[in-house]
Amino acid sequence: MENDKTCPEHVTVDLTGVGGWEDFWGRIQTAFVFSDGFGKNWDAFWDVLSKECPPRGAPAAGKAAPAEE
Repeated sequence: MENDKTCPEHVTVDLTGVGGWEDFWGRIQTAFVFSDGFGKNWDAFWDVLSKECPPRGAPAAGKAAPAEE
């Protein structure tokens, strides 16, 4: 089931002054509203997103953006 708090359409994570991995993952956890049990690593991040959030298209920008058909 989709979780509206964990799966917002847009997320902004302020990484200004991040002080290490613990701080980085704390900011990710706060921005995405992950539970206290969040594992604070890339595997845990992907697990939450892939299990809680439906697939959506992701916008791409820049020179390497795929051409629209």
